[in-house]
Amino acid sequence: MRLGLLFSLLFLISCTNLSKNIIKEGEFTLKRGVYKTSQWDESLEFKRISWFHELTLQFDLLITKLDDDTRFRKWLSPSEKALLADCRDHYLVLSYHLDSDKISKRMLFSDMERQGYKEYLLPNFQRNIKLHPDFELLSLQLYSLNLLCSKEEKSKDLSVTFPGYKSVNLLK
Repeated sequence: MRLGLLFSLLFLISCTNLSKNIIKEGEFTLKRGVYKTSQWDESLEFKRISWFHELTLQFDLLITKLDDDTRFRKWLSPSEKALLADCRDHYLVLSYHLDSDKISKRMLFSDMERQGYKEYLLPNFQRNIKLHPDFELLSLQLYSLNLLCSKEEKSKDLSVTFPGYKSVNLLK
């Protein structure tokens, strides 16, 4: 009897979390790369932030800096490399949204623009990353890739706030 009451109580407590907006943070790694005749074992590591309403993923964001010495820069076209060279601070962003009426990519990029970052497309890099074996394996086909670029050196804080969720620092 007591054991049944305990399980019932635990079940009721666990159900109370189902009506909340939840943010989960983690990491995502893209391992290895290929471009023309060269291959590398290097990894591209992203910070991952996911916004859930109850158990439904509303928005997913993967963000990383494309370091000067990374071999993944081979995926950039000459014009994309020139664009990146003009940025004093930059981030690659992979993003997904379920319903743009609730949380949209436009909300994200508006927040970034207020903090001095402009959004750009990187079509050549996007073609290469979408053909990476891990991309399909991890079901990222619905994600879009953008560059966030600032012409000024920025602080270590870059935050986003979506309605109904707490503010999140994308860099820490």
